[in-house]
Amino acid sequence: MFRKFLVVLFTILFAVGATSTIFLTETYGTLKNRVFYTEKLAPEGYDLLIYGLAESLSDELFPNLSVDEVVELLKEDISKEEFSVFLGTVYDDLDSAVVEDGELMITVSLVDLPEDLIFTFEVGEDIEGNFVEHLSGIFNMAVSVVWAFLLLFLALIALVVLRPWEKILKAELGAIFLTSLLLSISALSILFLPIPELNIFTFFVELVLKDVSSRILFYAVPVLVLTIVGRFALNRYTKERDAER
Repeated sequence: MFRKFLVVLFTILFAVGATSTIFLTETYGTLKNRVFYTEKLAPEGYDLLIYGLAESLSDELFPNLSVDEVVELLKEDISKEEFSVFLGTVYDDLDSAVVEDGELMITVSLVDLPEDLIFTFEVGEDIEGNFVEHLSGIFNMAVSVVWAFLLLFLALIALVVLRPWEKILKAELGAIFLTSLLLSISALSILFLPIPELNIFTFFVELVLKDVSSRILFYAVPVLVLTIVGRFALNRYTKERDAER
């Protein structure tokens, strides 16, 4: 009984930890992907951004025009393609930001402006060089440590079960099955999650989560099916073997 409790405990710890880590890793991958901004955020967020700009500019710069009229003016000057190029340029500028003498320097090149915008932030003397690469190194190291602990849970499951080998394999498949099930349910829930109020922030969060969820479903569902088939095949094998004895 105590062994079963430990197996269940380690299985839950592995599944919850692996699910959280995979979602975090995939989210980081989306935020680090230039194509996400230029080919997803730019075309899908174009109308929302233009409308937001029109609302903020209509009272001060265009007091005699309605918001819809300002939207049309902005769309004449800024196309979806130009917006995509702009986001790509901003991404490249942020990706190449460097730290020198404890200061983070971000240079943003804006279209049709004679000079670049330069922002500086104090980040500490222990950081030097490309800032994004530094953050990526810290993130990758942290994720590696987490996965080391998660694999330890799988090893502990095997040690608790100990023998025979088919019970160990069944327990390991159970941990992977639960993980893929949690991933699939979470990803599907996010894909159909209603957004109560649509603005720039909620739209961005929704787009990121749906991009992450669709990518996770691409491999979580096949793994879920394979673990079900594997457990079924293993049960059939053990029954046939026991019948022959």
